[in-house]
Amino acid sequence: MEIARKNLKKSGMEKNVSMFKQDIMETGPEQSNIDIAVIDLGDPWNVLQAVHNCLKSSGCVAIICPTMNQLEKTSKHMNDIGFTDIESTELLIRNIEAREGKTRPSMRMIGHTTYLLFGRKIT
Repeated sequence: MEIARKNLKKSGMEKNVSMFKQDIMETGPEQSNIDIAVIDLGDPWNVLQAVHNCLKSSGCVAIICPTMNQLEKTSKHMNDIGFTDIESTELLIRNIEAREGKTRPSMRMIGHTTYLLFGRKIT
């Protein structure tokens, strides 16, 4: 969150963004009518209803899912509680050996991937 805050300050957008860090599982939603929520939990489906309740109509949620099983379960739950425009994408990091005339992916790859899931509240 500190890195995001620094980037907002550098870009001059700091005055347009309010950031809140909270444990929604313990406290419940402390804000309402928010534009976007970011979830980075191992079990995001457990907080989706509370996040849905916090979002304003047309508000968005972005969720980080390290595994396809989490992605599948979360996507289904999003659909069940009324999110729309549900989309997911994979982020894959791999090294590239950049050499003139011979640029290619590294032969020894220890890849890391994660999945991003997005949705919009429609009510």
